[in-house]
Amino acid sequence: MKTSFISILLLVSALFSTTLAAQNASKATENIIKEKEFTITLPLEFNPAATPGEAWSMRYEGPQPGSFKIQLYNPEGKLIFESSDPKFKWLAKDEEEKLLPAGTYFYVLKVKAGAQEKKYQSFLTLAH
Repeated sequence: MKTSFISILLLVSALFSTTLAAQNASKATENIIKEKEFTITLPLEFNPAATPGEAWSMRYEGPQPGSFKIQLYNPEGKLIFESSDPKFKWLAKDEEEKLLPAGTYFYVLKVKAGAQEKKYQSFLTLAH
């Protein structure tokens, strides 16, 4: 079994949120952000080689957000993906359609629900 960064489940720009991590017998599998207005679920690990054509995406439950933005950074800190669509799909590929290298990636998620914009930060393990 691979060792993962998963012990650091979520770095949250706190004040606003309650976060939970669903777990199976061996490790956490997803990041669950529960708010009064909505719930967001994001996988903590993605293996595009094991599931060709499948994308890393989130599950959003609640009313349409006033604004939404996700930014994904590679292990070197370079922005590699950005979307303002809550139904985004990330295939873990570069500009030449090659799979990105395995490693720990970082994302920043901003959601405006009601009058407050909330910001969440966490990691994603890209496996092969």
